[in-house]
Amino acid sequence: MKNFLYISFLAVGFLFAQMSYADDLLESNKESNNITITIYPNPVNDVINIEVNGNYTIQLYDLVGQQVNIDALESNYLGSTKKVSYNIQNLTKGIYFVKVVDEQNKTQKMIKFNKL
Repeated sequence: MKNFLYISFLAVGFLFAQMSYADDLLESNKESNNITITIYPNPVNDVINIEVNGNYTIQLYDLVGQQVNIDALESNYLGSTKKVSYNIQNLTKGIYFVKVVDEQNKTQKMIKFNKL
């Protein structure tokens, strides 16, 4: 079983965080699972942009695990990458999590962001 976690940060006028995870041993099949989530800016004040490669559902959670229900400002596909923008201006300051789930509602990945 081979697992690895890759996190990179790149400053281009704002902090840009990218997390990539691969797991080559899955319960349902033995295929490789590569999912990339891009969140920017991080930390964020008002609008957060989330990109994920593939057709996954994006959910937001607070630090205690309660789902945050906010409407997307926009959602579109750039090739096979899904991009969703959320206005989180009214959320309280703190740490939140982006959860990516597949069609069977199985969690595929989680990444955190900081609301200023």
